[in-house]
Amino acid sequence: MTLYRIHGDETGGTRLTEIDLSKFPNDAVVDTRVEGILGIPATTVSLASMVERQTDDELHAAPWRQFLIMLQGEHEIIATSGERCTLVAGDLLFTDDVGTTGHYSRDCGEDHMVMVSVRVPDDWTFPEV
Repeated sequence: MTLYRIHGDETGGTRLTEIDLSKFPNDAVVDTRVEGILGIPATTVSLASMVERQTDDELHAAPWRQFLIMLQGEHEIIATSGERCTLVAGDLLFTDDVGTTGHYSRDCGEDHMVMVSVRVPDDWTFPEV
């Protein structure tokens, strides 16, 4: 599992950052050590199966801040900085580029995409790494 974050930069463009979840240790959660970002507030959860291929070759910003969890398919994300990633089943993307010039994305896998989206409140702060 890999967590990526698409976010704005100082010019209004976008950057893509891979987040190392081991940087977020949580020793007191259960009997065993857990790594990750815990206690994230959520406002809505959606499950989507993309019936048709998603061919998006225009810049667009995320409509709101959310985590996208890929369950099936492959989806490429390209920041205006040129950084890119291909999300596969099990990967997560935090879309944090609302109000920027946006990013490019495209469906690039053989299978149709199935994903879960978890919207977070606008005032939630992504933790510093």
